[in-house]
Amino acid sequence: MPISARSYSYWLPLDADLDQAARLTVADLQISNRRIMVPTSKKGRGTKAQTHITIPLPDYVLARLRSLIAGRRGQERLLLRWHHKQVEGDKATGRLPEWERTERRPWSVASEMTRPWRAALTQAELAIDLVPYCLRHSSIIRGLQVNLPARLVAAVHDTSTAMIDKHYSAFITDASQPILRLASLTFAPPATAELHSLAAERTKKRGTANAAGQQTN
Repeated sequence: MPISARSYSYWLPLDADLDQAARLTVADLQISNRRIMVPTSKKGRGTKAQTHITIPLPDYVLARLRSLIAGRRGQERLLLRWHHKQVEGDKATGRLPEWERTERRPWSVASEMTRPWRAALTQAELAIDLVPYCLRHSSIIRGLQVNLPARLVAAVHDTSTAMIDKHYSAFITDASQPILRLASLTFAPPATAELHSLAAERTKKRGTANAAGQQTN
């Protein structure tokens, strides 16, 4: 996988931290169902009843991930990175020490993301001080802004509604304004055009009634 901003398109729809993404297997990717089964996080106490979270994937991510699973077994880790080893230099020939690729291994610690993350930010022309958690943060906000229930947003992000209410209550209120507006009462007077139309209709009815009265007399 090349180190680029596009590489992080894998992470964007997953709503997962590094540990969850690192534990993904080839079998977790369900191409026919257009989804991926993300392992639940290890945070918290006790054993969780749910082992995986269902995340639908957009077509562009499915297309890129499809190329990663060709010819691989279901229990293999889905996302891998190159492991490097340092080759000593040779003073006699003047060859300097260098790093060479050895094999692809699963991601393991957060520090492994430092260099590729900075490279991705640079390529995407984003602020260099952004952290990977921004992906999760923005995903939660997007869900609230399209009026997804807070409980659903919490579930797909493997967190609690209490956390959503505590840290994102402002976005819940803002995103709910269109819905709240539908439930509000309107006491505004009719528009001027509507008043003229009503007046004309009443005048017409009066004229018709007067004409009928004169014919009767």
